[in-house]
Amino acid sequence: MDRTEAALVLHNLKQRRQALRQKRVYVSPDLVSALVNFAWDQHLKPTAFFFQSQKSRSRGGQPMSRQHCWWLIQRYATAAGVLLPGQDGAPRPATGLHFRHGAAVHQLRAGVPLSEVQQQLGHARIDTTTIYTKLSNPERRAYADRVGW
Repeated sequence: MDRTEAALVLHNLKQRRQALRQKRVYVSPDLVSALVNFAWDQHLKPTAFFFQSQKSRSRGGQPMSRQHCWWLIQRYATAAGVLLPGQDGAPRPATGLHFRHGAAVHQLRAGVPLSEVQQQLGHARIDTTTIYTKLSNPERRAYADRVGW
C-alpha cells in the first residue's frame, strides 16, 4: 500500500516486462485506512501479503494461490446467491472473471477513461479493453430514443 497516494500496489507476475509487473490502483483514502487497521489487527508486517491461506502462511507468508482464491470466490458467490446463467442456461456461481468484468463495465459507465481501465486491468492493448464498452439492449434502446432514430 502507498498511504501517501491512497493506492494499492499490486504485483502481476503475468506481465513479461519487469516494468509492468507492478501497478497502482487508486482507491479511496477510507479503504486504505481500513486496510491499514486490518493489517495492524492481524499483526501483518509491512511487507506481508494481505491474502494468505493457512497453507501459504505456514510456508513463510507466501501469497494465497490463484486456485485457492478462485475456490473461495465460487464458494462465497454460491453462499451469497450470486448466480449467473452458464452456457447451458443453468445457474452457476459467479467467478472472479465475472466480478472483474463487472468492475470494468461499472468504471466505464461512471466515466472513467478507457485508458485508465486498460491500465487497471493490465491490458497491453487498448483493443482488449474495448470489449467492456459493449452496450446492453436497454442501453442501446435509450440511445436510439435520445437521438430519435
